[in-house]
Amino acid sequence: MRLINSKTLQLHEFEQSSPGIPRYAILSHTWGDDEVTFHDMTSKHPAALARKKGYAKIWQTCRLAQQDNLEYVWIDTCCIDKSSSAELSESINSMFKWYANAAICYVFLFEFVAGERELRACRWWTRGWTLQELLAPGILAFYDAGWTAVGTKQSLTREISDITGIGQEILLRPSQIFLCSVSQRMSWAAFRETTRIEDKAYCLLGIFGIHMPLLYGEGPMAFRRLQEEIIKRSADLTIFFWGVTPSDDGKPQYLSLFAESPDAFSSDAPSKPATLGFPEFVLTNKGVFFSNVSNLAVINDLERGDVIYGFLLGWDDQQPLIIILRKVGPGIFCRDGRGLVRGEARRLSTTNSFYVLADPELIVEDAIMQSRQHAPHLRHNEQFQLQSVVPNHIWDAADHVFLYTPQSTFQNVPSPNHRVTLDHELATAAMVFDVQFGSVTVSLVIFFDEGKFKMFEWDSYTEQSELLFRKQNLEKSIPLSDFRKLMPCFDSLQDGVDIRLSDDRHVHITVELLSGTLQVMSKEVDVWDIVFKVGMK
Repeated sequence: MRLINSKTLQLHEFEQSSPGIPRYAILSHTWGDDEVTFHDMTSKHPAALARKKGYAKIWQTCRLAQQDNLEYVWIDTCCIDKSSSAELSESINSMFKWYANAAICYVFLFEFVAGERELRACRWWTRGWTLQELLAPGILAFYDAGWTAVGTKQSLTREISDITGIGQEILLRPSQIFLCSVSQRMSWAAFRETTRIEDKAYCLLGIFGIHMPLLYGEGPMAFRRLQEEIIKRSADLTIFFWGVTPSDDGKPQYLSLFAESPDAFSSDAPSKPATLGFPEFVLTNKGVFFSNVSNLAVINDLERGDVIYGFLLGWDDQQPLIIILRKVGPGIFCRDGRGLVRGEARRLSTTNSFYVLADPELIVEDAIMQSRQHAPHLRHNEQFQLQSVVPNHIWDAADHVFLYTPQSTFQNVPSPNHRVTLDHELATAAMVFDVQFGSVTVSLVIFFDEGKFKMFEWDSYTEQSELLFRKQNLEKSIPLSDFRKLMPCFDSLQDGVDIRLSDDRHVHITVELLSGTLQVMSKEVDVWDIVFKVGMK
């Protein structure tokens, strides 16, 4: 760490990991023309330095430090050798700590003159780097254009909070920063400006306790790398709670799970990290893999009149925080561009292992179409209310279809009589329905295996039914061979069943596949409709 002696204006080197670093003051400001650089400090004559516009900042900072009995000061314009990429990287990764460890931080508002303009009009509030310079130090003293004291962070707390949207308690107690949610910390940086686009990410390193290499020239990828580093160290799902602007043409948008910049995070972000146990998620080449995260919600979208998947990220004042997902294929989702949801979910599924695509490309639309082509589709029927499906990861509640993977033999099925495999890894799929006959409700279990149906009443085989739909089987159903051992009469079951409603009333229910179509992304795809027929006896 390089410091300036406040009396001699000479630079002195200190090992930053050493406990022997002296107490120092630090300057926060916005850069202007003709700043004094490290090269100037080490090569120019003092008289030449004094002719530079930026020299006044150094002199005034040293003057204030002497008044506060501080022998050293740190100023970013001239204490970093920016010609050394290694030193620049080390300095930026350490800067939050340097501001936090300073005895006092002087904030110079070069354009502020009391009585002539409002404090909030100063450029200092709009810059990316000044965010950490506001938050990290315990003591901040503000000075106007003439280096006259304006106030301190303590005396101006309410006004600063109004200007920045940062809570007063956080401003007064820097340790509170790391108790705030990821999305709230991101929102503090929304719409702040930096000269280099990469600095939108680099200026936030300290606020998230992240250290990473600087790669100027990578552009927006810097912010993406920052988010990836955060999820390696934090289980706070609110990192994904950011908003989107709907498309003008009304077409579906499929978005990255990661935001493009801090500007996507709104000021109404949750203040505390979401508490949903200990979710585990990791970035893979397939997307972000979530495990032990039982918070996929099925939501009735009243505005559009359809069913959507919501990913519950946490709670804020008892309101669930949800982003909308679209199921692409078995166990794979992508982010839907319809924005954020704050409201009740109809029910939570128990699916706890799934992928969300990190970077959906144009091919995601093809994948959505292909996974539904010739898929078994459950046609709407008020009398038959679906209650559960195993395995859950191949079922799409939004389109009411069983999805298939490219490896399956389900596509190009010429007729319902062919043997159809839903997924090459799965032995069978099963559904349970509540069927209403007046005041009587009957629960039916229906197997679908290789294009054939088998049906029975839940109450007739309660033990086997409960075993089939237990939580362990929601991800991958029980192998058919194992189920035959538990239910020896399984092979004798048919695609229909007789149900006794009363002494004189019976009903015969059958199920079959019929050729049909499904509207997917404004296009029609061929599907096999699962159709029930009911005959009274």
